[in-house]
Amino acid sequence: MDYQGLKALIITHPQWPSVTNADLVTWVNNKIISKEHETLPSGTVLSTILSYTAEWTPISDANKQLVRDILYTFSGEGIPTAAGTPARSALVAILGTNTKSALAAAISYTISRAENIGIIEPVAIWHIEEARRLAGL
Repeated sequence: MDYQGLKALIITHPQWPSVTNADLVTWVNNKIISKEHETLPSGTVLSTILSYTAEWTPISDANKQLVRDILYTFSGEGIPTAAGTPARSALVAILGTNTKSALAAAISYTISRAENIGIIEPVAIWHIEEARRLAGL
């Protein structure tokens, strides 16, 4: 556990220092920081496309082949999700509205305040107590 990092985080709480240890545990573990995956696995994209076959069916054969090529080309490292990347731009231009919405949802995720500073494990009350003790807080 990174107690120095945890100490630095907990003193940013709006009610610091009067907030309870139990409230701090909830606060540091609360998943509120929005992040985005840099890539999506081809399998995730394919599963999403297959969930919306009514949107897939009317796509031209040439565009279906382009989607297949993208899925195959990026099958190892994942399809880039950054706006403006050629693979993403092509998929956005080809796929239907519901498919794109589902993929956008798959790109986004949330992490806790603790995870955002590099603390991987869930913070427990004894971690808060130790961070306060070590910091003399």
